[in-house]
Amino acid sequence: MRIARVVLMVTLLMAALVGASGLGAAPLRTIASIQPGRPAIVHNTQPALASQRILATTFLTAQQGFLSGTQVSGQRTVGFVDGTDNGGVTWHLLGQTSGIALSSLRFVSAKAGWALGESIEQEKSGLSPRELFDTTNGGRTWTPVITALAPISSLVITPAGVPWISINGPCNKTACSGSVMTPVNRRLATVWRAPGPVIALAWHHAQMTAEVALGTSKSQALTVQLYRRGSSGSWTPVGTPLMRYGSMGPPTQYVPLAGQLLWTSNTRALASVFSIGSCAMGGCGISEVVQTQDSGQHWSLVKSVQIGCQFEPLLAGRADHAVVVQNVNLAACAGPGTDLFVTNNGGLHFTRPMQWPQTAIASIGVGKAGMLWAVANGTSVIISRDGGQQWIQRFPSPTPSGSLVSVNSQVAYGAGDQSNPAALLKTINGGITWHVQASLGMREAVAVAVPSPQDEWVAAVPVPGEFNISPVWLHSTDGGRHWSKAAGSPAAHQTFYPVIRFFSSRQALWINLPANCAGSCPAFGAKTRNGGVTWQPLRGSNVPPNIVSAAIVSPHTIIVATLGVSHSPAGIYETTNTGQSWHRLSALPARLNGAFDLAFPTPRIGYMVVNNVTRPANKKDGQPQKALLAILKTTDGGRVWTLHNLPHIPDNYFSSITFINPQSGLLDADGLIWKTTNGGISWTEMP
Repeated sequence: MRIARVVLMVTLLMAALVGASGLGAAPLRTIASIQPGRPAIVHNTQPALASQRILATTFLTAQQGFLSGTQVSGQRTVGFVDGTDNGGVTWHLLGQTSGIALSSLRFVSAKAGWALGESIEQEKSGLSPRELFDTTNGGRTWTPVITALAPISSLVITPAGVPWISINGPCNKTACSGSVMTPVNRRLATVWRAPGPVIALAWHHAQMTAEVALGTSKSQALTVQLYRRGSSGSWTPVGTPLMRYGSMGPPTQYVPLAGQLLWTSNTRALASVFSIGSCAMGGCGISEVVQTQDSGQHWSLVKSVQIGCQFEPLLAGRADHAVVVQNVNLAACAGPGTDLFVTNNGGLHFTRPMQWPQTAIASIGVGKAGMLWAVANGTSVIISRDGGQQWIQRFPSPTPSGSLVSVNSQVAYGAGDQSNPAALLKTINGGITWHVQASLGMREAVAVAVPSPQDEWVAAVPVPGEFNISPVWLHSTDGGRHWSKAAGSPAAHQTFYPVIRFFSSRQALWINLPANCAGSCPAFGAKTRNGGVTWQPLRGSNVPPNIVSAAIVSPHTIIVATLGVSHSPAGIYETTNTGQSWHRLSALPARLNGAFDLAFPTPRIGYMVVNNVTRPANKKDGQPQKALLAILKTTDGGRVWTLHNLPHIPDNYFSSITFINPQSGLLDADGLIWKTTNGGISWTEMP
């Protein structure tokens, strides 16, 4: 709801000003120290900062996980490592790195783990890491193990806890090279000098296997071949090539390849290769996913993209069951899109999941019992516990940005999250934590109604653009798993966001906001008596001007708040005949101008979020207005209101309030959730 409210409030405030004044309107790397953090810090008390980037995540068990990233701290950028002990519901800081960004996290126990590292400056430039770090105290401190002379392309930890890496050197005049190495006494030992760049490593049936690109010289065609290391330490090619491309041109123009190798059983595997870099080579989207069912002797194509833009397959899976292939496809180079395929039989058949957040994925991993995790768009961690069919956000903990609706004391819904404005959010523990119930694939969710646990309605703006974009009503009858555009959606008339309330599964009222009618409106809302199949417009006389908030109290009673502009002071108005006529209940003091939301749990008890101006703007010294959010409460249906101060929450346009009964309510103040259990006298911030 944030886009709508900003536009609404700014537009009306500008109208007030106009009426009042008559005016128109690549350095060397350095090893940095890594210090232990303070476990008491819990990151999900606020949404992810715009300056924060998540680089990697991994889960050792269904409950214990780790993530790494970078974040601006004061005048510098630091790396951090977080941990969770409850499946990602809350995260605590384990350690910070000064100047180092850690990626490719791998943990073999609760204490022992490995990661690749690079200076933050190099990581920002998109360069691959060159250093291997380890930890022996659960991620609190990290020690550099080795520094490679070339970028590390792959990291695999054997069941014995030994790290293996692949390193690809620069191309010379004849070919490109690659090596497989492992640290011995904190020094790199070369295990194998490969006949070409090593694309990926994988542990398979007590043996190391490698994807190797052959034919990088000027005259040869490019092939990708699987190699296996035998018990004697020698590497031999296995079966037919995974892929075969035409000539990639001279080595100096060789487009680097990257990919993954995933064994889903002793005989089945999936492999991916995609090109990265210059499109001038004639199709920078040469990307394929292939599979084998006979230990690599023969390969068949699963998916291929060789046109347009980059296509990046990412693989994750567990023994012969849930395998996920995620592809980032820059459709016609216009912008990122995502495609996800899930298989439960080792790659024999693929299906799209029922629910998938439409966002770019940086990495994806797999754990026990069908658990999968991924880094989404560099800003959040998402997990699946059913083999990739449904996903929930686990870091940062999502919080709604508006339109709170309470179902009972524990269950509530909200529209939009800062990182996913088109999401429907739900809490089942009274607002302590929230999860994404559905990602709707729209521009922004602006209103929510939940007649029953299986019957959910969301109003969403479909596209960005001009003011007065009418939202589309989406309807789910299976608890948010599937959504469709509601047949007979009420016609919107110059609305930014609506207010809707269902009194039964069939009877509902819907109000347009803002409603700047100044006496009459062609239609300021609509009503339905058949579950939304058809809607009849609401029309009336003497409709108050500049309506900014509304509470639908009963099938016939609506209470609204207006914003004071020009010669019309702010006030509270009521209709008892569904909008046919209106009367004024009370006025709002000038210092409380700006009613952000209304909630009436009973016909007589109501609450309103207002902007309490503690210091007006001073034109002489240029000091801006200072204001805090406050709560007004009425016990006589809106005629008399008493002020309850909130615990120093700055004013903002993104406030929403809901009450399930006269005592219990939730307040959303720009991504922070506050709760009261004593009728608004005191408020507690949710962790």
